[in-house]
Amino acid sequence: MTADPRLAGVGLSRRAHLGACAALAAVVVAGDMAVEPVVPVLVLLIVAATIAGFLRPDGIVTAGLIVGLAIPVVRMCAALLGADLASSPEPAGPAGAASLVVLVVPALFGAVIGGFARRTLEEERLRRR
Repeated sequence: MTADPRLAGVGLSRRAHLGACAALAAVVVAGDMAVEPVVPVLVLLIVAATIAGFLRPDGIVTAGLIVGLAIPVVRMCAALLGADLASSPEPAGPAGAASLVVLVVPALFGAVIGGFARRTLEEERLRRR
């Protein structure tokens, strides 16, 4: 399937998309700090990345990186500053925070799904005209 040129730039502007991704990343970090089990946080991360990808299909990589790196960046900053977070990964400290970089994979997966859903909806909308 080839990309329809009429779908270029579908969704939010770049600036608005970055703001939305930052807000969704903040929600993911807040969820990580509030919930102890890993599974709900992972589901929240995937849903947030899917929403971010849906908002601007051209920005799925940006969405996946911002949302996926939110938790590792916050935990790395906390580890380097010596802050004690409620739930710490094993191993603790910078090594544990760096190990969370793998969260980019499910975030990118979610962003791709959201972008695909948006493009599919837009193609269907254009086809009905």
